[in-house]
Formats: sequence, C-alpha cells, structure tokens
Amino acid sequence: MNARALLKARSFGSFRYSTLFDSTNNLKQVLAGFGLTAEPLLLFEIDKTTAIAIVTALLWKDMVHGIESMPNEEARRLASEIIDENSSEAANYYSNRADSKTNNWNPLTSATFDSGIIVQNQDGLNFCLWFEEED
Repeated sequence: MNARALLKARSFGSFRYSTLFDSTNNLKQVLAGFGLTAEPLLLFEIDKTTAIAIVTALLWKDMVHGIESMPNEEARRLASEIIDENSSEAANYYSNRADSKTNNWNPLTSATFDSGIIVQNQDGLNFCLWFEEED
C-alpha cells in the first residue's frame, strides 16, 4: 500500500503517511518528527489488533459526518495491509484514541478532528498514519 493508493481510497480531509528513523526510540522526538504535538502523554498504547481497528474506522468513514468512503471490509483489508507493511514483530502501537469506537481523542494537530496511529519498531523505524479533517 502506498500513499497514492490510500489517497484514491479516502478522498476527504488530509493525512500524513510517513516513516521516520530515530535510533533513540524517543517517542517525544518521533512525534515532533512527524509534525505532531510532541507530548507522549496524549497517546494511548494499544495493541496491533486495536491499531488495525482504528485505521479501519478512519478509512471507512470520515470523522466529521460519518460519511462512508469505502466498504468496511475494504477498509479492514487496507488497514491490515498498512499495519503489516509498517510494523515488526516487536512493535509498539500508539493512538490518540483508546479504541476504534470512541468519539473522544486527544488532538495532536491544529485540525478540528485528527486521529491516527504511530508504529514504533524496535529497529528505530517509525511509521505514522494520521488523518486530519475540518468541520
């Protein structure tokens, strides 16, 4: 999965689809490197299954009005593909929301709505998929 394919699949808002190498595994530095608020306390540590569920929800419907952008099954397939391509066996996963069903989140951008996942691999390769929308 590449950013262009993701852009075709989700046609509203904007998103960050980025990797960053940081050998220190310093989450604060990683967040800053992705252009997000550099405050790890705003994140929930989640597991891989929850990361896939969050990405599925963000691909499936927009955050503002809940308008479907693709069938849920397609969103789940894409989410699994994205997470699998960008995580190692010993990865840590973070999001600004505790699960895929909550409407509560800690903002990490200046957008009205934002949410996503950070994957921190033990080899220093970090991945960010972050969606932003305005009302």
